Amino acid sequence: MEAVQPQDKTQELSPWWRYSALLVFIVGMCVLIYISANAYRDAPPIPHKVVGPEGETVFTKKDVEEGQGVFLKYGLMENGTIWGHGAYLGPDFTAEYLHTLAIHANEVLAREMFGKEFGNLSGEQQEAVNAQTRWMLKNNRYDPEAGVLKFTRAEKTSFEQQVGKWAAYFEGPETTGGLPDKYISDEKEIRQLTAFFAWTAWASAAKRPGKEYSYTNNFPYDPMVGNTITSEAVLWSAMSIIMLLGGLGVVCHHQILRDRGGPVSGPDRNRRGPGPLSGRTGLFLRIRPVRDLPQQHPSHLAPSIGHLLDRHRLCRRRAAAVVHPGR
Repeated sequence: MEAVQPQDKTQELSPWWRYSALLVFIVGMCVLIYISANAYRDAPPIPHKVVGPEGETVFTKKDVEEGQGVFLKYGLMENGTIWGHGAYLGPDFTAEYLHTLAIHANEVLAREMFGKEFGNLSGEQQEAVNAQTRWMLKNNRYDPEAGVLKFTRAEKTSFEQQVGKWAAYFEGPETTGGLPDKYISDEKEIRQLTAFFAWTAWASAAKRPGKEYSYTNNFPYDPMVGNTITSEAVLWSAMSIIMLLGGLGVVCHHQILRDRGGPVSGPDRNRRGPGPLSGRTGLFLRIRPVRDLPQQHPSHLAPSIGHLLDRHRLCRRRAAAVVHPGR
């Protein structure tokens, strides 16, 4: 008897896949264009100059921009990060500057408030100093009309100290994660680079006008400076996960209905399969002829396992005989 060859039930790609891909592309591009336009509008301002408590100039806009140029000139994004963007051999320069600023501010404020070093204060006094530090760093003292940002004495003191800190950082590979000895040794470049770090740290901590979070949405995370996760970040993170899982569920449900020949709406309503399982799923699950399966003698197995294996092969031979009567 001539063997009955199984028909190829492979179905063409559903038009819904093409429509969905096109829709995702259009929506994605619109979102990217919107975000790109807002990035320039909502970018943190660079002050024309930063002044200390007595009105003296600490650094200028030119220092910040040239400090960014130093950062790019020496390829420091291949060593550390700014606002989380870059490599992970070194630190996040923004986070490191900001945390060091908080430590310095605690010391300065402890002397101003209690006349002692921060480490010698009681627990309640330390908490009072920490609260004052968080308020100071969150308070946005930028004047957009004059283009002037006013630093407190603690912030100015920290800036001067961190110029020396970053000069020492670039002394050798032990502290830089592999950078050459004296990678950046020019004092002017070090000061400009520190000004750039100081500006990124200010934008990370100071509240955006009219908001309860910073220009960077409280990034990097550091409770010591008041940077904690916002409710908006939690909401949209949860929504993105729900939308991802929901989309996958819809796609899987639609594909299962097509493979089982169930009711399918849209362009696939006339493309139902002939059996309970058709298409790629049916081909994958169809019983293969026993000759395509590797045979292994069960003599090395325990008697009970060998008996079960013989029964299993007998059932497969009977099933293959039904699908291919001539074999």
